[in-house]
Amino acid sequence: MEKISKRLKKQLIIGGIYLGIFSIIFFIGFSFLWKKIPHKENGLEKLIPPQVVSLKFFKNQPNWGSVLVKIRNFNENYGLLSFSYKIELFDENQNSLKEIFGEDFIYPLEAKYLCKPKIEIETSKVSQIKISFFNLKWEKTPYKNSLLSVRQIRSGYSQPPQVGYFWVDGIVKNNSQFSLKRIKVLVTLRNKGGSEIGVGETFIYDLFSREERYFKILFSREAIEKIEKDIDSKRIEVFAYTNLMKF
Repeated sequence: MEKISKRLKKQLIIGGIYLGIFSIIFFIGFSFLWKKIPHKENGLEKLIPPQVVSLKFFKNQPNWGSVLVKIRNFNENYGLLSFSYKIELFDENQNSLKEIFGEDFIYPLEAKYLCKPKIEIETSKVSQIKISFFNLKWEKTPYKNSLLSVRQIRSGYSQPPQVGYFWVDGIVKNNSQFSLKRIKVLVTLRNKGGSEIGVGETFIYDLFSREERYFKILFSREAIEKIEKDIDSKRIEVFAYTNLMKF
């Protein structure tokens, strides 16, 4: 009985050690998954703030540049009816040079661009750019995009007496059942490698349901003279945004 008792004790100790190790591994794995998966807290889903995919500053001219930010909403059922953001430009010593504020929205699982096409600043001093988000107003919505389509995208150079130097145009269609008061049309200029090298925007107002509308985005010579030779007209992309979550 004494030998059996010692053997049993040894087995219990070893078993306890293995159980403790597996419990620790399970707890760590569960904690990791719990943080990654949206869950409910006091009846509401714990939501993930917008994540930055890319952040670029284009030095168009010595005294002005432009910003292009790509963000993504990883929440499946919730969009942001509205949110505020701050873009801050820094020099090489981390001194703040300029702050730019804005407001926007984003749908569930959407990736979209934010832009500031012309920022007056001494571009040679800009070394780093950051963005932060605040005033997040979440909205549960069935919409996953703006229900807008863009077609017949063209680009070219203006001929006198036309306004502008370089242009991108096309047609936007409202595929929703609503009349839309304001639509942002954003264009990204890209090189042959597909990288964004420039940005522009325009707005369309009062677009009826199922209506189509022509748009044209103009670029001045100063806006693109540094990238003119690198623009690949086949890689130009146009995006149309409107907030259906307001309906």
